Amino acid sequence: MAVNPQFMHDWWAKWSSRVRSAFSRDGIEASSSRQNLVENAVSSHARTTTSDYTELNGGSVPCPSCNGSGLIPKELESTLVALIPVNDERLKPKRTWLYISIWIMVCIIIGGVLLFLFMPRTVVLNSNEVPIEIVHVYDRDNATSTYIDFYFLNTINVSSGNYLPVSVLNITATIISKFQPWSMDVVGYGENDTFSQTTPLDLYRNTRELSFNNTVSLKGFAA
Repeated sequence: MAVNPQFMHDWWAKWSSRVRSAFSRDGIEASSSRQNLVENAVSSHARTTTSDYTELNGGSVPCPSCNGSGLIPKELESTLVALIPVNDERLKPKRTWLYISIWIMVCIIIGGVLLFLFMPRTVVLNSNEVPIEIVHVYDRDNATSTYIDFYFLNTINVSSGNYLPVSVLNITATIISKFQPWSMDVVGYGENDTFSQTTPLDLYRNTRELSFNNTVSLKGFAA
């Protein structure tokens, strides 16, 4: 069988061209794929860098006063003005003065109560008995009636309005004669011997009844 050399040459040329074309497309596609991967990586890195930059600066510019350092010169402290948002916690009214006022009122009330309780009050002596009518004479001048000595017993009430106990250590009475309206002559004394410094009488917002033994000596016209 005779083969045409020209036919074989043409067939080989076409087959070689197809093979080279196929390998050329694969190379171009591989190169294109590599190029796309590189571009994607570069683009992703750029986006990451840009995103990080945006988060760091928040789309803002550095402060013109401190140049982004967060510090201002000492000499500009009195000239620069700080802007604070309306909803900032520092602008909300503080209740410090309210708390201080409440504590002051509480202290005043406690002090007033303590002052009312511990303030000393007067111990009052009074008597509700009728005038004395019975006396016991133990000495007198029957001839000239120039003097007379007698004693009598009377009762008084001792009251204390103190909120703390009050100890009565001693109590005496002085008897004054008013035979004449202008006279203030001492004619006798009275005492109660039922308590002393060793056994005081304790009063705590109550009333105690005490008996006095009074001795009187009258002379001259008063006798």
